[in-house]
Order: sequence, then C-alpha cells, then structure tokens
Amino acid sequence: MISFDPPLPDWKVDALASQKMATYVKIFAQWDKKWWKDSDFAPSTLDGMSWVIMMDGDGDDNDRWKVMGPLPTEAPIILFSAVDVEGERVEALTDDEVKEEITEKLRKAYPLRTVPEPDYLIKSDWTTNEFTKGAYSFVGMVPEGIDIEDIRSPVQEDDLGGIFFAGEGMSSRYQSYLHAAYHSGTETADEIIEYMGYAFATGLSFSIRSLIPLAIAALLTK
Repeated sequence: MISFDPPLPDWKVDALASQKMATYVKIFAQWDKKWWKDSDFAPSTLDGMSWVIMMDGDGDDNDRWKVMGPLPTEAPIILFSAVDVEGERVEALTDDEVKEEITEKLRKAYPLRTVPEPDYLIKSDWTTNEFTKGAYSFVGMVPEGIDIEDIRSPVQEDDLGGIFFAGEGMSSRYQSYLHAAYHSGTETADEIIEYMGYAFATGLSFSIRSLIPLAIAALLTK
C-alpha cells in the first residue's frame, strides 16, 4: 500500500517483511443491567474458572473466545476477545451476529440463569481497517541473513539526508504494546536531533571551505 521513490534498499524491505500483523478483536458488550455476579470473574472461584473454560471454542487453540471480564466501572459492560483465525471470523460478522453468538455462548456457560442478548456492542476492526491491517505487529521466524535491528534503522541516502522510521513495531523495548509507539517516537526523535546536529556541522564546514577560494580571489583582485 505504501511505495517509495526511489525504492527502499533490499535490506530494509527484507527486515520490514519479517514483521507480521496480529489479529486481535475486542468486543465491548453492554446490557441494560448486570445479570452476572462479581464472583463470576474471580479467578480463585470455580465459577470464574468454568466461565473461561466454557467460553472457549470446541476447536484448536486458535478457535477461542475469551472473556476478559467486566470493565472497572458500574456500567454493565463485559469485554470479550477473539484472536487469530477465530478473530478473523468474528471481525467479519455483523453486530447482530456477534450479539447472537455472545448470547448463545453465555447461555451455554450459565444454563441456570436468564441471560439476555446485549443491548449494544462495539467491535474493533483492526485487521480489516485499511489504515492498520492488524491489531499490533510482531516478529515471527526471522529468515537467515536478516538482521532484526534493520527494522528500526534509518535509510541514509547521503551525508545530509535520510529516512527515519518510528512506531509501535520499531520500539527496541516494548514492541506490540501501545506505549511502544511513544517509546519509539522519543528514541527516533533523539536520533534525528543528533543527526541534524551532525548534518548542520557538516554543512557549516562545507560552507566555510567553499568561501576560502572566494576570499583568496578577493585579495588577489585588490
């Protein structure tokens, strides 16, 4: 979706290609009032354990819905998530289809309770969103000969110019997390400031050298 003219060097393209984008769907479902107990989400209780187990799919490890738990608020909202192949399937569903599936899974988990369908929900679309194409980046198997540090390395065309890269995927410490973008931004800003100082000094030195012949010529004409 993004092209460079002139093209980026092969070492940079290969490094960037080693990064993948993860599918991670978050679903915030809201009811008119709470129908669950706070103890349902306590990890030390049987209810809390059975909640998570019952909400898992019948397929392999990728075929799962997770219940993250209620939000830290009095609002009757529960956060769900789906990942990988299951996340791609869920993200493609309509809101009504997601409501129906949530209700079906919850009633299966709590057959002795009256579980109504959610009144409202918000579902993330990071994988299908044209501006993100995924929830977060991660590095998979790095091919032999690829230096992973090249992901964040700048591309310098000459002594006075270059392209710098920053973002969540470029963080040297917190890749895949939100604060990685901030961390990478501050790191790259420092690199640019340092580079600009070097470029300014180089340019100033060049300017002084270029004035010497003019000064000599001016003296000789006198």
